Amino acid sequence: LVGICTDRAFAASRTDPDILANEERQQIMAFMLEIRGAFAEMDQEGKEIITREEFLICQRNSRISSFFKSHQLHMMDPSWLFSMLDADRSGSLTISELAFGLLRLSGQARSSDVMLLVALNMELREEIGKLNASQRKRSRFRDIDNSASSAKSNAAEEQEHDAASEVD
Repeated sequence: LVGICTDRAFAASRTDPDILANEERQQIMAFMLEIRGAFAEMDQEGKEIITREEFLICQRNSRISSFFKSHQLHMMDPSWLFSMLDADRSGSLTISELAFGLLRLSGQARSSDVMLLVALNMELREEIGKLNASQRKRSRFRDIDNSASSAKSNAAEEQEHDAASEVD
């Protein structure tokens, strides 16, 4: 009986929005502390930026690799991950770029994220299809133009040949 009451109380507390918001805040704060520690470890020169080279070298560090593994980011190519995190394309990461990028990349994809990717993929496919059709059309016009030029050239050569024959 005590177990049932405890289970119900626990379930009820998990549905309270304030408790859920507080738990989420605590998780984000813990994640930010982890990011700050990882950043400090990668920024060995203390310049408050991490270059691509430093980022790639740190992937061999067991603590850094376990940090990425614990956030399901270990399967990405490190160079590609760096490019995704480098929001301003400067070739280096600040702590804010690392934090915002990792927050964006961590966790499960929501169905809305997947649907957005599907929609963007479909738009891209349509644009590529239009581009291919346009290229085929240009290619056909180029072939027609080349054929016309070739025909004109052949006709001119025949006229020159005929004129030369008449002179002889």
